[in-house]
Amino acid sequence: MKVVSWTCRGINNTDTPAIPYLVWLIRKFSVNVLFLMETHLNDDHVQRLCRVLGYDYCDYVFVPPLQEDRNLLLIYRSPYINERDFNQITSLSRKWGGSVTIPGGGVFNNWLATWALIDIPFHGTPFTWCNNREGDECVYERLDRVYVTQEWLHRFPKSISVSFPISLSDHSPILFDSLPTVGRRKSPIKMESWCLGFNEVQDMIYEQWHTEINGSPMFSCTRKLKLIRFDMFKWCKSYKQCNLISWDEVHQSCAQLQLRIGQQPDHQAERILHQKVVLEAQVKLDYWKQRSKGRWLELADTNTKFF
Repeated sequence: MKVVSWTCRGINNTDTPAIPYLVWLIRKFSVNVLFLMETHLNDDHVQRLCRVLGYDYCDYVFVPPLQEDRNLLLIYRSPYINERDFNQITSLSRKWGGSVTIPGGGVFNNWLATWALIDIPFHGTPFTWCNNREGDECVYERLDRVYVTQEWLHRFPKSISVSFPISLSDHSPILFDSLPTVGRRKSPIKMESWCLGFNEVQDMIYEQWHTEINGSPMFSCTRKLKLIRFDMFKWCKSYKQCNLISWDEVHQSCAQLQLRIGQQPDHQAERILHQKVVLEAQVKLDYWKQRSKGRWLELADTNTKFF
């Protein structure tokens, strides 16, 4: 089972890159359960978000708006696993910057001991939260963690948690995997319908289809289709790298700096990169929203094969 937990700090706006980021996370890591906190969503938006993300069922808890930034949790509960933003650290090794005191640390450690909860080993960036301040006021902490019972660990001894870099929120998503597998799954070559509207693709298809290929008519047709598929896949991949949001690159660039925090801290460079990532993601999202709107206006009233 794979569970992703994230304090997203608001996904009630279609202008936020957080939604395409969640779609990418779910598809890339085959997430079974998604746990979102501080979503700013109401009842109708929760159901719509579940459909967009490809989930059939969702549970959520509405919290009275004592503060504007906390009014809804989208949750998954289990008697064996507790994965979320605990808003509490247990030792100074999970903190960089700020005060050397840990308010509430003793009470939290007693709670862990009472319920015999075990911290799952983690991979990835060392900290999952930043206060987004500059200079000496900048603080990083590992607030998001995964705790399990001894029974769970006995059933799934290879369980791990992965901390992704902090990017679109002040918290980073964390992934819990009870049965991690070694190796990368090979993805099939897919043809995406969005690329069919480009003139370059139409010219590519026309050129390949009119290429002379020696052999029987069936061999010639099969060979042309294969060449068209290969050329279109290369074009789609190249176009996406230039114009779409590459979340793999976002993760890699942010992780390179955040992994050094605590050893050779360069939080100023990390903050600049964080702002750059958010800005670039927002610009590309706005571009594709405008393009989809233009496409809708162009095709909304045209006939289909049914009408």
